[in-house]
Amino acid sequence: MKKNLLIAALALLAAASCQKNNLSQTATGELIVRLGEEPATKVADLSMDEYKINSVQLFVFSSNGELETDVYKTEAANSYSLTTGIGNKVVYAIVNAPRLKYTSQQALVEGLSNLSQNTVNNLVMSGSAPVQVNEYKAGSTTPAKCTVPVKRLVSAIQLATVATSFAGSTLEGSTFTIKEIYVKNVVGKAPYGASAVLTEDQKKDAGNWYNKLKLDTTPLTVTYDAFDPGLAVTAANPLDVNHTLYVYPNASTADNGSATTFTPRPTRLVIHALVTTSADHYDNHFKDKDYYYTFDLPALEANKKYKVNVVISMLGKTTDTDDTKTTAGMAQPSITVQPWDQTIELNYQY
Repeated sequence: MKKNLLIAALALLAAASCQKNNLSQTATGELIVRLGEEPATKVADLSMDEYKINSVQLFVFSSNGELETDVYKTEAANSYSLTTGIGNKVVYAIVNAPRLKYTSQQALVEGLSNLSQNTVNNLVMSGSAPVQVNEYKAGSTTPAKCTVPVKRLVSAIQLATVATSFAGSTLEGSTFTIKEIYVKNVVGKAPYGASAVLTEDQKKDAGNWYNKLKLDTTPLTVTYDAFDPGLAVTAANPLDVNHTLYVYPNASTADNGSATTFTPRPTRLVIHALVTTSADHYDNHFKDKDYYYTFDLPALEANKKYKVNVVISMLGKTTDTDDTKTTAGMAQPSITVQPWDQTIELNYQY
């Protein structure tokens, strides 16, 4: 009899324990999330559009990487409040992307953003942060809080200045008018996760690139800009262009194929210009003839800005129908990678 009573008592204790555990697992917590940028400092030459927040999606994952909740907001706010389970969590913030559907942390980290999601005032950002969420009871406890540092997935290529140096040559007195600028061999996808780079196999897929070898028929606005009616550059009148194009990171620093067959290779900045010579110095004088000037960019990283200064002293290519480089007179500088609120200065001679 005593044995039966003991068994019954143990069964009751076990049931009570299970009930307690279930209550603990279903307890809810309140979480307040703020967004922060790394770095937070802004400098004068950056457009405020680069910091604009148009939408935010917050994912909360449990300690085993499963999705607990997500919210999507289409307005900027100082903070965002959401309800979730208690325990150790990881919060991901995806900014300026379309609404995403992921059920695990791994799926989100490996999910690919397309460069087409970006515009000059809608740059995709992502970030994550851990947080401990305790049970929340209105009036007696405070919500958990965390700040998620977000970074842009893009690299920024800023054409800062263009100058000419034609003095003492047959091009003396020539004018150089920018018609368009663009970038080619552009990586078109990047993971939402912190690495923001494609795998080697993904890079080999030509479908993951834009402007392969030459400008696409319909280029993305973030990779192309037309100058109309154009601005003339002379030795006495260097041009402050200060226009930025945006691409996804590209670690390639060397060509691995021909000029007419695409393989992973460096992203390149192209200036398409019209050159008019001076009849006083150039025997075969011409007006508004098209020339293309191509510049290799270094390995590009997410959330970095590359400031380009160009000095033109010669004629470029007459077409840009393949990826042939003109290297004469070009100087490849040493590069120090710095955060977005600073710049990597690139100086090219052509």
